[in-house]
Amino acid sequence: LDKERSALETSLRRALPFLARRNVTITLSPARATPLTPVLSAIERPLHTLHLVVTPGGGRGALILDAAMIGLLLDGALGGDGSAIPRLDAEGLTAAQVALIQRLGAGMVNALSEVLGHRIGLSFEAAAPAPSSDDQPIEGAPITCTLDIVGESHLGRVVLLLPKESLLTATHVAEPPLPATQSDPRIAAVLDDVEVELTVELTRLKMRLHEIALLRVGDT
Repeated sequence: LDKERSALETSLRRALPFLARRNVTITLSPARATPLTPVLSAIERPLHTLHLVVTPGGGRGALILDAAMIGLLLDGALGGDGSAIPRLDAEGLTAAQVALIQRLGAGMVNALSEVLGHRIGLSFEAAAPAPSSDDQPIEGAPITCTLDIVGESHLGRVVLLLPKESLLTATHVAEPPLPATQSDPRIAAVLDDVEVELTVELTRLKMRLHEIALLRVGDT
């Protein structure tokens, strides 16, 4: 996981395009096996948990968003500029907030799963909660992967919990890159003179230079 630092950071930016409009950095803490209780106790409440089923192995995982990250997502999704992050009730989110965060969280799950599936052969998808409560999304000592959004201050935290057994298995089942295919030179010669009309439409928007510098391949 530590070797995929750059890919994980880029995938999170791709899932949350509004981050490109803000001068923020995404940092990945070293992944480690940690008992679940101290992990959860360190997360600012209210939190939101997306339950995961992990492949290979079918084990349980979770993507947890802390209160600061939830506020950042709500502000960004509603077109805010970060100057007025909504205040959250420590007792929990409203139904409307849960619905919006669930939708944004699903995009984050897909983006992170896609990059890890391609890189190390491990993927996951959103699932219904296990019989345990949100406070204990999975059992044991999972591998904890923490991504922090940082601007002038700490803006939010995303904690990815993965079962160790799935990671150990995935390192052996990741598919090697497909070999380059050799094209038939006769076909290439015939197609060289074929005219194809392409229409490319791009929107127009104003961006500051430092925002452009933050763009990465795959950003929208």
